[in-house]
Amino acid sequence: MMSAKPVLATLLFALFAAPVTQAAAAGPFDLTDSINERLDRAVERAHAADSPAQKRRILSEAFRDMNHALERTKQIPGLSGDTHSALDDLQQDIEEQNDRLNGLGGFAPVPNADLDRFADNAQTNLLNNQSITIGLGTALLIVIIIILLA
Repeated sequence: MMSAKPVLATLLFALFAAPVTQAAAAGPFDLTDSINERLDRAVERAHAADSPAQKRRILSEAFRDMNHALERTKQIPGLSGDTHSALDDLQQDIEEQNDRLNGLGGFAPVPNADLDRFADNAQTNLLNNQSITIGLGTALLIVIIIILLA
């Protein structure tokens, strides 16, 4: 009887082999696209939430998860100085949006009636002038981290 580890390893290889081959042919990975997709989902969920408390929680969790993924990404050896700096800038922007949302760091909390508009503006602000292009190996590690956090 075959043990679970080889089967799991084969499945993981099969799941990642085709996307890796396609990504290698496509060139570098744009982290901004991945973050934009995550923000899109969070904003959609916030808009669909029934109460302001749920909207605030959804957005706070999205900001926290993205910052956690960025923090783990920054620990990957071999990142260029420019990439590390861009990740730092994006992480600071995310922290600022979270502070604005929750009234931290000297900001007044976003009024409940403005949460949908805040979600839209936060998404626009975070991605404005942010483009982080990284190598394929680093991209795969980031995708794995994001999948594990989801």
